[in-house]
Amino acid sequence: MIRYILLALLSLSVYNTYGCNACGCGVSAGYVGGGHQSGTYAGIAYAYRAFHTRPSSGASSQESFQRMDLKVGWQWNKWSQVRVNIPYMYTQQSTGEEQIMNSGLGDVSTMLFFSLTSLLNSELPYSIYLGGGVKMPTGEYLAIQNGLWLNPNLQVGRGSWDFPLYASLERNWDAINLALDLGYTINGENRLNYRFGNQLQSTLRVYKNLSQNSLSKIIDVGGFVEHYGYNREKGTEIFETQGSLMGGQGGFSLESERFRLGAFAKFPIWQSLFQGQVQSKPAVQINLSVRLLK
Repeated sequence: MIRYILLALLSLSVYNTYGCNACGCGVSAGYVGGGHQSGTYAGIAYAYRAFHTRPSSGASSQESFQRMDLKVGWQWNKWSQVRVNIPYMYTQQSTGEEQIMNSGLGDVSTMLFFSLTSLLNSELPYSIYLGGGVKMPTGEYLAIQNGLWLNPNLQVGRGSWDFPLYASLERNWDAINLALDLGYTINGENRLNYRFGNQLQSTLRVYKNLSQNSLSKIIDVGGFVEHYGYNREKGTEIFETQGSLMGGQGGFSLESERFRLGAFAKFPIWQSLFQGQVQSKPAVQINLSVRLLK
């Protein structure tokens, strides 16, 4: 009974029932850079992403999404690793008349990664990583402000059990390295019968170590492609929520035996989001991690 009351309220009081999937839960959508990190480590990561929305009816708005992650990786053995991400989210939407802000604990995720190359004891000049896990509904997805239900993309959580998958291929040469990263997220349905569409992210990166001493200086450039499937409400596709974008990305990182610091950015070149009603802006990410065990 409570669920049907919530659904009735949602249909009457939500700011906008069409949550853009690319900006849904903000920077949780979209890989920026950094590549695979092995070993046992702990660290933090900050990410920022923004969008400009021009709906076919109504006022235009600016949306920004920030998150701070506590990241922990545990190297179980030479070919497997467990990772846990605990995010804190901050979302904001601004129009000419009002500003909406929301913040809180996001959806915690845990993943298991395998080094296929190490598992097979291969000495080939490339590395293959596979991963999969679960993103748990720990973030609030029913936030109400001023008597109105927040748009799904402004909630700090999704309220659903989601399942991210990951694959990476790295080819190493003496002078330069090439990496292809693929990520696919299968999104579940929350208690309000709302489901964000599945997401595909891929990057192709070229990176090079500019230093051969104990402090590595690594430059990273490449391109990315993202695709977002249709959101569904009560099993019905929300037509305007599907979209794709592609662009370039780059970054720089410093790595020692114990520490890793990196900054990355990506810049959309072509995009078609929300039937052209949403425009993605450049995104940035900063990572800092400490290796705990050798």
